Amino acid sequence: MELGGRVALVTGGAGGIGGAVARSLARSGISGVGINYRKSAEGAEQLAAEIERSGVKAIAVRADIQSDDQVRAMIGKIQNEFGRLDVLVNNAGLELMTPIVDGSDPVTDAFRRIVEINVIGTALVTAAAGALVCGASAARGCACSRPACRPGPGPSSTRAGTAARGVEGGFAPGNPAGRVVGF
Repeated sequence: MELGGRVALVTGGAGGIGGAVARSLARSGISGVGINYRKSAEGAEQLAAEIERSGVKAIAVRADIQSDDQVRAMIGKIQNEFGRLDVLVNNAGLELMTPIVDGSDPVTDAFRRIVEINVIGTALVTAAAGALVCGASAARGCACSRPACRPGPGPSSTRAGTAARGVEGGFAPGNPAGRVVGF
């Protein structure tokens, strides 16, 4: 599929897997990339500038995906800046190496944070972006689960490369419009 004229939003896009996906999209010929961040303003701005130097319009957009109001404002900014959204990469997520059951409360704060970000946050972004994405011709959705992006133990760059290849493969000509691509 030709990505020219299309716009993507990558949540958690300031670095690691999200940054690799944003760069991959830019190399694939997409016309615009929104880079969502929560705390990494400097990293998001640097990545947006890097992508813009390659000839692709890019913006950094701050939003905590756990906040419905912030998510809606983020989608509004994407719509105002680009006028459309064709590709949503739900990459923002939390991975904690903490035991969920520690002998006291079976649902710990760590588990709640994981669910709020990885499940509820992803649902909020998808719901807010849905009308904008579905209104675009040949809209594509892409969901990324951090554990699914990881082929095994290894540095974040290994996982990022795997995720970026998954995005590139998801836009291959044999992938019909509307199919959700997971990796």
